[in-house]
Amino acid sequence: MTSLGRSIALAAAFAGAAARPAAAQATPDGTEDGELTFAEGMVDGDRVRMIAGDVDGRGLLYLEYYTGPALRFAVPYTLVYIDGAKTNVRALRGLWATGRLDADGFGFTAHDGAEQLQCTALLHGDASVNCTRDPAWVPPGAPACAATFKSFSERFQCNGLRDIFPNPPIPHDEIVALCAASFRPELDRTDCMRYGYNHPAAVFRETLATCTAAMRTQDERKFCMFYSLAPVNAKERVTVDMIRTCDRAHADDRAVSLCAFERLTGAKQYVAKPPAVVEPTARATEPLARTSTTARVRGARIDVTTGAWLDRSLRATGGMVGSEPVLWVDAFKSSGELDWMQPLDRIVVGKRIIALREVTALDRVTLSRDVLAFRVVHAGKPLQCRADATQMYARCR
Repeated sequence: MTSLGRSIALAAAFAGAAARPAAAQATPDGTEDGELTFAEGMVDGDRVRMIAGDVDGRGLLYLEYYTGPALRFAVPYTLVYIDGAKTNVRALRGLWATGRLDADGFGFTAHDGAEQLQCTALLHGDASVNCTRDPAWVPPGAPACAATFKSFSERFQCNGLRDIFPNPPIPHDEIVALCAASFRPELDRTDCMRYGYNHPAAVFRETLATCTAAMRTQDERKFCMFYSLAPVNAKERVTVDMIRTCDRAHADDRAVSLCAFERLTGAKQYVAKPPAVVEPTARATEPLARTSTTARVRGARIDVTTGAWLDRSLRATGGMVGSEPVLWVDAFKSSGELDWMQPLDRIVVGKRIIALREVTALDRVTLSRDVLAFRVVHAGKPLQCRADATQMYARCR
Protein backbone atom coordinates (compact mmCIF):
# COMPACT_ATOMS: atom_id res chain seq x y z
CA MET A 1 0.00 0.00 0.00
CA THR A 2 0.98 3.67 -0.01
CA SER A 3 1.76 6.56 1.40
CA LEU A 4 2.16 10.56 1.65
CA GLY A 5 3.91 13.62 2.79
CA ARG A 6 3.28 17.32 2.91
CA SER A 7 3.40 20.27 0.57
CA ILE A 8 5.57 23.33 0.91
CA ALA A 9 5.09 27.03 0.35
CA LEU A 10 8.25 27.28 -1.79
CA ALA A 11 6.64 27.01 -5.21
CA ALA A 12 9.12 29.11 -7.14
CA ALA A 13 12.14 27.38 -5.65
CA PHE A 14 11.13 24.08 -7.22
CA ALA A 15 9.92 25.16 -10.64
CA GLY A 16 13.32 23.96 -11.87
CA ALA A 17 15.43 21.26 -10.28
CA ALA A 18 18.71 23.05 -9.90
CA ALA A 19 20.48 24.66 -7.00
CA ARG A 20 20.72 23.28 -3.51
CA PRO A 21 18.19 24.99 -1.14
CA ALA A 22 19.41 27.10 1.72
CA ALA A 23 20.44 25.16 4.83
CA ALA A 24 18.16 24.95 7.82
CA GLN A 25 18.62 27.31 10.73
CA ALA A 26 21.70 26.31 12.75
CA THR A 27 21.55 26.09 16.54
CA PRO A 28 24.46 27.21 18.78
CA ASP A 29 25.84 23.64 19.04
CA GLY A 30 26.26 23.49 15.27
CA THR A 31 23.27 21.24 14.60
CA GLU A 32 20.17 22.21 12.68
CA ASP A 33 16.71 22.70 14.11
CA GLY A 34 14.81 19.47 14.15
CA GLU A 35 12.47 17.66 16.50
CA LEU A 36 10.55 14.39 16.26
CA THR A 37 7.95 12.98 18.62
CA PHE A 38 6.63 9.42 18.69
CA ALA A 39 3.56 7.47 19.69
CA GLU A 40 2.83 3.76 19.53
CA GLY A 41 -0.26 1.59 19.66
CA MET A 42 -1.80 -1.70 18.57
CA VAL A 43 -3.95 -1.64 15.42
CA ASP A 44 -5.63 -4.84 14.21
CA GLY A 45 -3.11 -6.86 16.19
CA ASP A 46 -0.04 -5.09 14.81
CA ARG A 47 2.18 -2.49 16.44
CA VAL A 48 2.04 0.91 14.76
CA ARG A 49 4.47 3.76 15.43
CA MET A 50 3.72 7.38 14.52
CA ILE A 51 6.56 9.81 13.82
CA ALA A 52 5.53 13.49 13.91
CA GLY A 53 7.68 16.59 14.02
CA ASP A 54 9.61 19.27 12.15
CA VAL A 55 12.80 18.74 10.17
CA ASP A 56 14.50 21.45 8.11
CA GLY A 57 11.64 23.82 8.88
CA ARG A 58 8.93 21.56 7.46
CA GLY A 59 6.32 19.32 8.99
CA LEU A 60 6.93 15.57 8.81
CA LEU A 61 4.47 12.78 9.56
CA TYR A 62 4.44 9.07 8.79
CA LEU A 63 3.39 5.78 10.37
CA GLU A 64 5.43 2.58 10.63
CA TYR A 65 3.65 -0.78 10.73
CA TYR A 66 5.31 -3.74 12.47
CA THR A 67 4.71 -7.48 12.67
CA GLY A 68 6.27 -8.49 15.94
CA PRO A 69 9.77 -6.91 16.02
CA ALA A 70 10.01 -6.55 12.21
CA LEU A 71 9.06 -3.47 10.18
CA ARG A 72 6.52 -4.20 7.41
CA PHE A 73 6.22 -0.76 5.78
CA ALA A 74 5.95 2.98 6.38
CA VAL A 75 2.99 5.12 5.32
CA PRO A 76 3.66 8.83 4.62
CA TYR A 77 0.87 11.33 5.30
CA THR A 78 0.62 14.29 2.91
CA LEU A 79 -2.97 15.52 2.80
CA VAL A 80 -4.29 17.66 5.64
CA TYR A 81 -7.78 19.10 6.02
CA ILE A 82 -8.17 21.95 8.51
CA ASP A 83 -11.89 22.33 9.19
CA GLY A 84 -12.44 20.96 5.70
CA ALA A 85 -9.90 23.22 3.93
CA LYS A 86 -7.18 21.31 2.08
CA THR A 87 -3.50 21.87 2.83
CA ASN A 88 -0.47 19.66 3.49
CA VAL A 89 1.71 18.55 6.39
CA ARG A 90 4.72 20.41 5.03
CA ALA A 91 2.82 23.64 5.70
CA LEU A 92 2.31 22.77 9.38
CA ARG A 93 4.78 23.44 12.18
CA GLY A 94 5.30 22.20 15.70
CA LEU A 95 3.82 18.73 15.21
CA TRP A 96 3.69 17.04 18.59
CA ALA A 97 2.39 13.51 19.25
CA THR A 98 -0.10 13.44 22.11
CA GLY A 99 0.12 9.69 22.59
CA ARG A 100 -3.62 9.43 22.03
CA LEU A 101 -4.83 6.54 19.86
CA ASP A 102 -8.58 6.25 19.35
CA ALA A 103 -10.83 4.43 16.89
CA ASP A 104 -10.01 6.97 14.16
CA GLY A 105 -6.25 7.23 14.50
CA PHE A 106 -3.29 8.89 16.27
CA GLY A 107 -3.73 12.32 17.80
CA PHE A 108 -1.21 15.16 17.61
CA THR A 109 -1.11 18.93 17.89
CA ALA A 110 0.33 21.30 15.31
CA HIS A 111 0.44 24.98 14.36
CA ASP A 112 -0.85 26.64 11.22
CA GLY A 113 0.85 30.00 11.53
CA ALA A 114 0.03 31.21 15.03
CA GLU A 115 -3.03 28.99 15.42
CA GLN A 116 -2.81 25.73 17.33
CA LEU A 117 -4.61 22.76 15.78
CA GLN A 118 -5.94 19.50 17.19
CA CYS A 119 -5.24 16.79 14.62
CA THR A 120 -5.74 13.09 13.93
CA ALA A 121 -3.70 10.96 11.53
CA LEU A 122 -6.44 8.71 10.17
CA LEU A 123 -5.82 4.97 10.26
CA HIS A 124 -8.77 3.67 8.27
CA GLY A 125 -9.28 6.44 5.72
CA ASP A 126 -7.08 7.69 2.90
CA ALA A 127 -3.83 8.28 4.84
CA SER A 128 -4.86 11.88 5.42
CA VAL A 129 -5.02 14.12 8.47
CA ASN A 130 -8.01 15.84 10.03
CA CYS A 131 -7.24 19.05 11.93
CA THR A 132 -9.59 21.40 13.75
CA ARG A 133 -9.01 25.01 14.70
CA ASP A 134 -12.68 25.63 15.59
CA PRO A 135 -14.12 22.98 17.95
CA ALA A 136 -17.62 23.93 16.77
CA TRP A 137 -16.90 23.11 13.11
CA VAL A 138 -19.17 20.41 11.67
CA PRO A 139 -18.50 18.70 8.31
CA PRO A 140 -21.09 19.64 5.67
CA GLY A 141 -23.58 17.05 4.47
CA ALA A 142 -25.50 14.28 6.20
CA PRO A 143 -24.74 13.68 9.89
CA ALA A 144 -24.52 9.92 9.23
CA CYS A 145 -21.76 10.51 6.66
CA ALA A 146 -19.87 12.81 9.02
CA ALA A 147 -20.08 10.30 11.85
CA THR A 148 -19.08 7.28 9.75
CA PHE A 149 -16.43 8.76 7.44
CA LYS A 150 -13.55 10.78 8.86
CA SER A 151 -11.59 11.18 5.61
CA PHE A 152 -12.67 13.99 3.30
CA SER A 153 -12.67 11.81 0.16
CA GLU A 154 -14.92 9.03 1.49
CA ARG A 155 -17.24 11.45 3.28
CA PHE A 156 -17.62 13.23 -0.06
CA GLN A 157 -18.50 9.88 -1.68
CA CYS A 158 -21.06 9.13 1.03
CA ASN A 159 -22.85 12.44 0.51
CA GLY A 160 -22.56 12.11 -3.27
CA LEU A 161 -24.31 8.73 -3.26
CA ARG A 162 -27.22 10.27 -1.36
CA ASP A 163 -27.53 12.93 -4.07
CA ILE A 164 -27.31 10.41 -6.94
CA PHE A 165 -29.90 8.05 -5.44
CA PRO A 166 -32.71 10.20 -4.00
CA ASN A 167 -35.03 7.17 -3.58
CA PRO A 168 -32.84 4.28 -2.41
CA PRO A 169 -34.13 0.71 -1.90
CA ILE A 170 -33.03 1.03 1.74
CA PRO A 171 -33.04 4.33 3.70
CA HIS A 172 -29.76 6.24 3.33
CA ASP A 173 -28.76 6.13 6.99
CA GLU A 174 -29.53 2.42 7.22
CA ILE A 175 -27.23 1.66 4.28
CA VAL A 176 -24.46 3.60 6.03
CA ALA A 177 -25.06 1.75 9.29
CA LEU A 178 -25.12 -1.70 7.65
CA CYS A 179 -21.87 -1.10 5.79
CA ALA A 180 -20.13 0.47 8.79
CA ALA A 181 -21.05 -2.59 10.88
CA SER A 182 -19.34 -4.95 8.38
CA PHE A 183 -16.34 -2.89 7.22
CA ARG A 184 -13.78 -0.76 9.04
CA PRO A 185 -11.75 0.61 6.07
CA GLU A 186 -13.64 3.63 4.76
CA LEU A 187 -13.07 2.78 1.10
CA ASP A 188 -14.65 -0.64 1.69
CA ARG A 189 -17.60 1.06 3.36
CA THR A 190 -18.33 3.25 0.34
CA ASP A 191 -17.96 0.26 -2.02
CA CYS A 192 -20.46 -1.58 0.17
CA MET A 193 -22.85 1.39 0.00
CA ARG A 194 -22.79 1.33 -3.80
CA TYR A 195 -24.09 -2.23 -3.72
CA GLY A 196 -26.81 -1.12 -1.32
CA TYR A 197 -27.96 1.60 -3.70
CA ASN A 198 -27.77 -0.55 -6.85
CA HIS A 199 -29.44 -3.81 -5.77
CA PRO A 200 -32.83 -4.78 -4.36
CA ALA A 201 -32.99 -4.45 -0.59
CA ALA A 202 -33.50 -8.17 0.08
CA VAL A 203 -30.57 -9.17 -2.18
CA PHE A 204 -28.22 -6.64 -0.62
CA ARG A 205 -29.16 -7.51 2.97
CA GLU A 206 -28.81 -11.26 2.44
CA THR A 207 -25.50 -10.97 0.60
CA LEU A 208 -23.96 -8.61 3.13
CA ALA A 209 -25.09 -10.77 6.05
CA THR A 210 -23.74 -13.93 4.37
CA CYS A 211 -20.35 -12.41 3.46
CA THR A 212 -20.00 -10.92 6.93
CA ALA A 213 -20.76 -14.24 8.63
CA ALA A 214 -18.56 -16.33 6.32
CA MET A 215 -15.52 -14.06 6.01
CA ARG A 216 -13.59 -12.97 9.07
CA THR A 217 -11.02 -10.84 7.25
CA GLN A 218 -11.94 -7.50 5.72
CA ASP A 219 -10.27 -8.22 2.36
CA GLU A 220 -12.06 -11.52 1.75
CA ARG A 221 -15.33 -9.98 2.92
CA LYS A 222 -14.84 -7.21 0.36
CA PHE A 223 -14.13 -9.74 -2.43
CA CYS A 224 -17.13 -11.79 -1.34
CA MET A 225 -19.38 -8.76 -1.87
CA PHE A 226 -17.75 -7.93 -5.19
CA TYR A 227 -18.05 -11.37 -6.80
CA SER A 228 -21.56 -11.82 -5.43
CA LEU A 229 -22.97 -8.50 -6.67
CA ALA A 230 -20.68 -6.74 -9.16
CA PRO A 231 -20.94 -8.99 -12.28
CA VAL A 232 -23.68 -7.72 -14.61
CA ASN A 233 -24.56 -11.26 -15.74
CA ALA A 234 -26.21 -13.05 -12.81
CA LYS A 235 -24.78 -16.38 -14.04
CA GLU A 236 -21.27 -15.05 -13.34
CA ARG A 237 -22.01 -14.25 -9.71
CA VAL A 238 -21.11 -16.35 -6.69
CA THR A 239 -24.39 -17.09 -4.88
CA VAL A 240 -25.06 -16.93 -1.16
CA ASP A 241 -25.80 -20.67 -1.17
CA MET A 242 -22.32 -21.33 -2.56
CA ILE A 243 -20.76 -19.18 0.13
CA ARG A 244 -22.72 -20.84 2.93
CA THR A 245 -21.90 -24.32 1.70
CA CYS A 246 -18.21 -23.50 1.45
CA ASP A 247 -18.19 -21.78 4.83
CA ARG A 248 -19.48 -24.97 6.43
CA ALA A 249 -16.71 -26.94 4.76
CA HIS A 250 -13.75 -24.60 5.40
CA ALA A 251 -12.50 -22.48 8.29
CA ASP A 252 -10.04 -20.35 6.29
CA ASP A 253 -11.44 -17.33 4.41
CA ARG A 254 -9.25 -17.90 1.37
CA ALA A 255 -10.35 -21.53 1.18
CA VAL A 256 -13.99 -20.44 1.32
CA SER A 257 -13.41 -18.09 -1.63
CA LEU A 258 -11.64 -20.75 -3.72
CA CYS A 259 -14.36 -23.27 -2.93
CA ALA A 260 -17.10 -20.83 -4.01
CA PHE A 261 -15.35 -20.14 -7.33
CA GLU A 262 -14.93 -23.86 -7.97
CA ARG A 263 -18.66 -24.30 -7.46
CA LEU A 264 -19.37 -21.37 -9.80
CA THR A 265 -17.03 -22.43 -12.62
CA GLY A 266 -16.90 -26.21 -12.14
CA ALA A 267 -13.10 -26.05 -12.35
CA LYS A 268 -10.42 -26.12 -9.69
CA GLN A 269 -9.10 -22.63 -9.11
CA TYR A 270 -5.49 -21.84 -9.87
CA VAL A 271 -3.44 -20.58 -6.94
CA ALA A 272 -0.41 -18.59 -8.09
CA LYS A 273 2.92 -19.51 -6.55
CA PRO A 274 4.78 -16.68 -4.84
CA PRO A 275 7.55 -15.19 -7.00
CA ALA A 276 11.05 -16.55 -6.49
CA VAL A 277 12.41 -13.03 -6.02
CA VAL A 278 10.41 -10.69 -3.79
CA GLU A 279 10.98 -6.94 -3.73
CA PRO A 280 12.28 -5.70 -0.36
CA THR A 281 9.18 -3.49 -0.02
CA ALA A 282 7.01 -6.63 -0.03
CA ARG A 283 8.93 -8.26 2.82
CA ALA A 284 9.32 -7.43 6.48
CA THR A 285 12.74 -6.38 7.72
CA GLU A 286 14.83 -8.41 10.09
CA PRO A 287 13.78 -8.08 13.74
CA LEU A 288 14.81 -4.73 15.13
CA ALA A 289 17.75 -4.55 17.50
CA ARG A 290 17.22 -0.86 18.32
CA THR A 291 13.85 -0.89 20.09
CA SER A 292 14.00 2.43 21.89
CA THR A 293 10.62 3.84 22.86
CA THR A 294 11.92 7.40 23.17
CA ALA A 295 9.00 9.82 23.05
CA ARG A 296 11.02 12.74 21.64
CA VAL A 297 14.37 13.51 19.98
CA ARG A 298 15.90 16.90 19.17
CA GLY A 299 18.83 18.38 17.27
CA ALA A 300 19.33 17.52 13.61
CA ARG A 301 22.19 17.14 11.17
CA ILE A 302 20.41 17.27 7.86
CA ASP A 303 21.43 17.25 4.20
CA VAL A 304 19.09 18.71 1.57
CA THR A 305 19.58 18.19 -2.15
CA THR A 306 17.51 18.45 -5.33
CA GLY A 307 17.04 16.41 -8.50
CA ALA A 308 14.42 15.54 -11.10
CA TRP A 309 12.20 12.61 -12.12
CA LEU A 310 10.23 12.78 -15.38
CA ASP A 311 8.55 16.21 -15.21
CA ARG A 312 8.80 16.44 -11.42
CA SER A 313 11.32 18.33 -9.31
CA LEU A 314 12.69 16.31 -6.42
CA ARG A 315 13.92 17.39 -3.01
CA ALA A 316 15.66 14.85 -0.77
CA THR A 317 16.03 15.50 2.96
CA GLY A 318 18.03 13.13 5.12
CA GLY A 319 20.20 12.82 8.18
CA MET A 320 19.93 12.29 11.91
CA VAL A 321 17.48 13.89 14.33
CA GLY A 322 19.05 13.00 17.62
CA SER A 323 19.43 9.22 17.41
CA GLU A 324 16.69 8.83 14.78
CA PRO A 325 17.65 8.49 11.08
CA VAL A 326 15.25 10.12 8.60
CA LEU A 327 15.31 10.17 4.80
CA TRP A 328 12.56 11.12 2.39
CA VAL A 329 11.99 12.56 -1.07
CA ASP A 330 9.39 15.19 -2.01
CA ALA A 331 8.24 15.46 -5.65
CA PHE A 332 6.86 18.75 -6.92
CA LYS A 333 4.82 19.65 -9.96
CA SER A 334 6.03 22.46 -12.20
CA SER A 335 3.59 24.75 -10.36
CA GLY A 336 5.48 24.08 -7.11
CA GLU A 337 2.63 22.02 -5.64
CA LEU A 338 3.73 18.91 -3.74
CA ASP A 339 2.73 15.83 -5.73
CA TRP A 340 3.93 13.03 -3.45
CA MET A 341 6.27 12.27 -0.60
CA GLN A 342 8.25 9.04 -0.32
CA PRO A 343 10.04 8.02 2.90
CA LEU A 344 12.88 5.52 2.64
CA ASP A 345 12.28 3.00 5.43
CA ARG A 346 14.74 0.12 4.78
CA ILE A 347 18.14 -0.77 3.40
CA VAL A 348 19.31 -4.02 1.80
CA VAL A 349 22.79 -5.23 2.77
CA GLY A 350 23.65 -8.42 0.90
CA LYS A 351 20.59 -10.61 1.48
CA ARG A 352 19.56 -8.84 4.67
CA ILE A 353 16.67 -6.37 4.82
CA ILE A 354 17.23 -3.89 7.62
CA ALA A 355 15.00 -1.09 8.87
CA LEU A 356 16.54 2.34 8.35
CA ARG A 357 16.02 3.12 12.03
CA GLU A 358 18.66 0.44 12.77
CA VAL A 359 21.48 2.64 11.46
CA THR A 360 23.40 4.83 13.91
CA ALA A 361 24.47 7.49 11.40
CA LEU A 362 23.18 8.81 8.06
CA ASP A 363 24.78 11.59 6.05
CA ARG A 364 26.19 12.69 2.65
CA VAL A 365 22.78 12.65 0.99
CA THR A 366 22.87 13.53 -2.73
CA LEU A 367 20.53 13.33 -5.72
CA SER A 368 21.67 12.88 -9.31
CA ARG A 369 18.39 13.39 -11.16
CA ASP A 370 16.39 10.51 -9.61
CA VAL A 371 19.26 8.46 -8.14
CA LEU A 372 19.56 8.92 -4.38
CA ALA A 373 22.92 8.27 -2.69
CA PHE A 374 23.89 8.48 0.98
CA ARG A 375 26.11 6.97 3.64
CA VAL A 376 25.05 5.09 6.77
CA VAL A 377 26.76 3.38 9.66
CA HIS A 378 25.29 0.02 10.68
CA ALA A 379 26.76 -2.22 13.40
CA GLY A 380 29.80 0.05 13.43
CA LYS A 381 30.46 -0.38 9.70
CA PRO A 382 30.16 2.52 7.21
CA LEU A 383 28.12 1.64 4.10
CA GLN A 384 27.51 3.46 0.82
CA CYS A 385 23.88 3.30 -0.34
CA ARG A 386 22.01 3.99 -3.58
CA ALA A 387 18.30 4.05 -4.32
CA ASP A 388 15.75 4.93 -6.93
CA ALA A 389 14.18 8.08 -5.51
CA THR A 390 10.68 6.65 -6.06
CA GLN A 391 11.35 3.53 -3.97
CA MET A 392 11.22 2.90 -0.23
CA TYR A 393 14.50 1.00 0.04
CA ALA A 394 18.18 1.37 -0.84
CA ARG A 395 20.93 -1.15 -1.55
CA CYS A 396 24.05 -0.65 0.55
CA ARG A 397 27.55 -2.10 0.55
